Amino acid sequence: MPTPQPSESPTASAAQSGGPSATATSVGGGWPDASSTGVPEGTELTNYTGGCEITKPGTIIDAMVVNCGLRIHASDVKITRSRIKGNINLRDTAAGHSFTISDSEVHVGDKLITGIGNGNFTADRVEVTGGNRSMYCATNCRIENSWVHGQSGDPAGKAHFSGIRMSQNTVVRHNTIICDAPRTPPGAGCSAALTGYGGFAPVRNNLIEKNFFLRGDSSFCAFGGSTRGKEYSDQAGHIRFVDNVFQRGSNGKCGNLGPISGFDPSAPGNVWQNNTWDDGTELTPPNFGR
Repeated sequence: MPTPQPSESPTASAAQSGGPSATATSVGGGWPDASSTGVPEGTELTNYTGGCEITKPGTIIDAMVVNCGLRIHASDVKITRSRIKGNINLRDTAAGHSFTISDSEVHVGDKLITGIGNGNFTADRVEVTGGNRSMYCATNCRIENSWVHGQSGDPAGKAHFSGIRMSQNTVVRHNTIICDAPRTPPGAGCSAALTGYGGFAPVRNNLIEKNFFLRGDSSFCAFGGSTRGKEYSDQAGHIRFVDNVFQRGSNGKCGNLGPISGFDPSAPGNVWQNNTWDDGTELTPPNFGR
């Protein structure tokens, strides 16, 4: 473990800790927010002095402030009760590397990078702000009880933003998900709180269960893996949206164009079950935006 340094204040909001200001500190209704994610109140944090390249299996980072991005090149890395001022990146998903992060915060700042990625990870009770994408799972991820919001903007007006992007073998359960990055001309802005397109690989074997999709400022609140024109859109399958809640917002649609796009209810194993608007009424989008 790193040598302890003088402690930092035990808790802080995203704005206090260098991330974008939060959309709201309290979501309500039992959904994950500032009160249930991030560093637990009363935790004494010390400055992390270890390497930013993690190569030792079983490395533990607990109750630390990490002032760099972490690169995971080892198995069974554990990050708990910590504040990361940067991102966490596991690049080689085929090498057996893996990590878990819990009761922690990842504040990426104004950088066009992913907050937590790219696979073989578990995130539980984590708050993520900044970046152009809060989390990305290429394969083998479990994201639960977490709060993603406050993505950064792009003054150049080019980048597309999202809360969580899924590809394969992903569980996204009981999270509060929003994409609320500012729209900047000519083309920067949010695609969706949850994206899955089928542009680089088939979107398959994903469970999206009991999440709260907030209105934000995205085109849709979710993309379901079968976006028209994408190379692998016809190979999507076993994508299950179950018991999710979509916030209508002032336009009554969740996203600017609708709640979800690119979900094919006829694809093998695809399920759309008991998803509702935030007023409790059933949500069955016509043609799912296809």
